[in-house]
Amino acid sequence: AQSNAIEEQRTLLKQLENRRTRLHPTRSAEPIRFVFVAWGLIRLGGQFLLHHREDRTRPDIKNYVLPGGRFKPDDLPLELQTPVTLRKLHASGSQVAIDALPKTLLRELLEEVGLHIGEDCHASNRVILEPYRRVEGSQNKHAYTEYVLALYDVSLTPEGEARLLDRVADSGDTLVWFSIEDL
Repeated sequence: AQSNAIEEQRTLLKQLENRRTRLHPTRSAEPIRFVFVAWGLIRLGGQFLLHHREDRTRPDIKNYVLPGGRFKPDDLPLELQTPVTLRKLHASGSQVAIDALPKTLLRELLEEVGLHIGEDCHASNRVILEPYRRVEGSQNKHAYTEYVLALYDVSLTPEGEARLLDRVADSGDTLVWFSIEDL
């Protein structure tokens, strides 16, 4: 019953946000949510590692993504976790959030693939993609959202490669190698 209510809320919010953006007087509605994402590009041979998404399967959402994830305010240094700084996160292209994405990547690589940056691998910024906007969200948190995606090259140490291969072997279908043709 609760999941049906959440799905009804999600559908209603999606409809409202689509109308708000489509019917905006200047055709330039501002996003309500801002999402900053750090993804690690891990390649061995001709294969790229992808992580199976945890959320429910939807026809318009892919099931596999690069390892990494969303920025969280805890990724900021403690001295920046202030109300003034936190307000700066809710803005298009927030430099505060972008500057914290390397820590986001560090946290996410440890959580998802068990790699420690510095010990098992090194990461270097490849590109920050142009922001894109879309009406979407999970559960009943649907809104017009701006996404900023940062892509990092992840190079493995020999120890990190061994640790990662063990982790992939034990992951079932959570971590999967894809060829460029598969992608």
